[in-house]
Amino acid sequence: MWLKNGRKYSILPKIKDIGQYKLSWQSWWQVLQPEWRKLQGSATLVDASLEGEQWEALRRGGPNGVFMVVLALAWWAAALGDMSDDEELRDAIDDVAWVMKHMAGSLGAGCKHQGLKRARGGSVDVTLAKR
Repeated sequence: MWLKNGRKYSILPKIKDIGQYKLSWQSWWQVLQPEWRKLQGSATLVDASLEGEQWEALRRGGPNGVFMVVLALAWWAAALGDMSDDEELRDAIDDVAWVMKHMAGSLGAGCKHQGLKRARGGSVDVTLAKR
């Protein structure tokens, strides 16, 4: 609903059923994960670094990317209010932090032109890209 109503960041969505929201968030997070993280027949996610791990399916910028995951976690915490010391929320935050750490660590892996600009013709320019 929040997305359909114009993404008003100053207005938190009203979460009426925190249990249902938690289950929805966890299911959504599971779907976003790369296949190698999913244990078949289980809701448990692999949290061991694998050689050549791929994050392209989850590494999305912009308003519909990882930002949305963090924002949805913040709504969960806000809905808990004084009860924000929730084990499942902490586990979710820990897993998102783990994913972000590994996504960031894999950014340069296998990318030989990282930090270089592309010329108009598509070839790589030797000047460093602005950061």
